[in-house]
Amino acid sequence: MLTYIFDETYAADVRSFASDISSVETAVLPTLENFDNQVKPFSELEKIFEKSLNTLSAVENGQVEVFENLRAIAKNEAKARDELDVYVNKLHVIKRYMEKRNLPGIPQSFLSVFFSTSAQIEALMDELSRGRINIDAVMRLTETSKNAIEHLEETAYLVVQNATLTEQLLQYSNRYRSFEPAVQSSFEHALKLFEVDHDYDASLEEISYALETVEPGVTDRFVSSYEKTREQIRM
Repeated sequence: MLTYIFDETYAADVRSFASDISSVETAVLPTLENFDNQVKPFSELEKIFEKSLNTLSAVENGQVEVFENLRAIAKNEAKARDELDVYVNKLHVIKRYMEKRNLPGIPQSFLSVFFSTSAQIEALMDELSRGRINIDAVMRLTETSKNAIEHLEETAYLVVQNATLTEQLLQYSNRYRSFEPAVQSSFEHALKLFEVDHDYDASLEEISYALETVEPGVTDRFVSSYEKTREQIRM
């Protein structure tokens, strides 16, 4: 059976309820048990009863509020578990998306983001697997995991985009390499960055700069065409 670790405020509220009820019992029960023998004026008894009823009403309202908060905690826990499933599945989908691109290699920058995201999701998984769940920690880790998986998806798109555009521009540069030494030099450097270093950002920058000097606007044309046909990461 799951239990929750609550903020000290909840415990303080419960203690306050118990104290208020005890105060009412102390003030009212002796009077009720000896009502026929009371010597206090009715007006004074009325004030005592009215004060006690107000106290009990406040306790009841406070208990309802605590109950609603507890119910919200259970809902938040269930929602976090559902979102965890989504994040785990999305992590696998992004991994498959990258593998299907047949890149020469995966950039270290992407791997760092991937493993960092995986660690965030595992932290949420660990927190939800505890016997006593800290719902504040769960909510914080859920939001962190959400942001991490979104960042990973953006990183995957950027890596694939830069790699694809680099390949296209390297091929396109063939029309200039034989008579433009600067393009040939950039081609060789960009090809090494692409095939050996797997630095697709730098490779794209290298070859696109060289081509822009001989054909301004060529990079934007390829980017525009790529964006129209880019494969989406789908669950």
